[in-house]
Amino acid sequence: MIHSKTNRDHEKENNGTAVRYIAIGAMLVIWSGTWLLYLLMPELMSGWAFVALGTILSGVVLTFAGFHYIQLNRQADRAEVEEAKELAEHSKKDETAPGTTPPSVQSRNYEEYRVDPQMTSRT
Repeated sequence: MIHSKTNRDHEKENNGTAVRYIAIGAMLVIWSGTWLLYLLMPELMSGWAFVALGTILSGVVLTFAGFHYIQLNRQADRAEVEEAKELAEHSKKDETAPGTTPPSVQSRNYEEYRVDPQMTSRT
């Protein structure tokens, strides 16, 4: 069975891409700010203290990005489940009682497909 990607799969990929770009942007801001602080005020702390500060702030950003990504995927999964429920309810409404013709078939005009018995008899 071939699995084709649904719109929800694409939404999840887009969510991941967005969170990745946000995290990368935040990391660049953190490390640029850390090194700028180090270059402007080297007497404030040692070089390793600036590295530790950047690492801690990076960890905080990545943690929040991970939680945000999880929340986005949960919302997408909930929407997918709700969509499946609506589809199942809709298909139940279309079911007809046994022995009856579905309305979609009843409304079709089959007169043009009838065969004339005189034309099919062999003489």
